[in-house]
Amino acid sequence: MEMNRLTRGFTLIELMVVVAILGILGSIAVIQFSKYRLKAFVGSTVSTARNLELAQAGFYAEYFQYAPITIAEAASGSVNKAIALKKGGTAQFIFSFSPQHDITTVTDAGETHAIVAAKHIGSDRIIAVDMDYGYKVYKLKSPDLHMVPADIPASTAGDDLSGWSQY
Repeated sequence: MEMNRLTRGFTLIELMVVVAILGILGSIAVIQFSKYRLKAFVGSTVSTARNLELAQAGFYAEYFQYAPITIAEAASGSVNKAIALKKGGTAQFIFSFSPQHDITTVTDAGETHAIVAAKHIGSDRIIAVDMDYGYKVYKLKSPDLHMVPADIPASTAGDDLSGWSQY
């Protein structure tokens, strides 16, 4: 008994073409997913940097100085630090964030100028804000998993992030 063409099924070539097309579509989807994932990490980092900026601005408004924070002090996902005030006494600086971020606040010697910065460990971008130069958000590509102190320039009265791209 001979089967007609419609009931025999697919040939090996037809199946291989379908598998190849599905493979190509799958690889495109993975690439796009990776791009969207990086964008989400950068967006999260911008949010963390902006929140740190607001916390530092509030601290400055009350005490007329910024709170210096090292990357190591913020490794746990929160900062609870006693800051020696220039006018005498101490004040607590408290800030919480995702532990997947590295954050820092670099101040000058008088703690009157500051740069806040953040980096998500899954991202290749450091996001920074120069607190006394227009509050613009800047980004810098960093191949390292974690931010290191050498990534952030010293804080001065001028434009400290002039070599960085504006976000």
